[in-house]
Amino acid sequence: MKRHTRNMLISLALNGAVLALAPGAHALSLAGYGMAASGSYADSTIEIGEGTRHVNVTNGQTVRFVIGAQSFSYTFNAPGNVGALQLSEIAPAGMAVPDVRIYLAPNPLYLG
Repeated sequence: MKRHTRNMLISLALNGAVLALAPGAHALSLAGYGMAASGSYADSTIEIGEGTRHVNVTNGQTVRFVIGAQSFSYTFNAPGNVGALQLSEIAPAGMAVPDVRIYLAPNPLYLG
């Protein structure tokens, strides 16, 4: 493994461990699909309306979900065997979300 790749993987693992230990933080999803994103940066914004039944995102992407007057951002970093999940699995605790399925495409950086 190249030194740069190894160092990047170690850094990601350490950052994830620190975030997981943050008291009371919703840093890492209990489902293990990635982590809540803070700040205003997002690769894309998806508005969830009454007719929305599914959305498509790419692993590695930070997405801002807008549901009425509420919103939250999430950075997807799911294992390769995850192809779909429910929006409710990643939404902040207490946030009412409709029944929307998220289809997760593989990160193109890691495709052979």
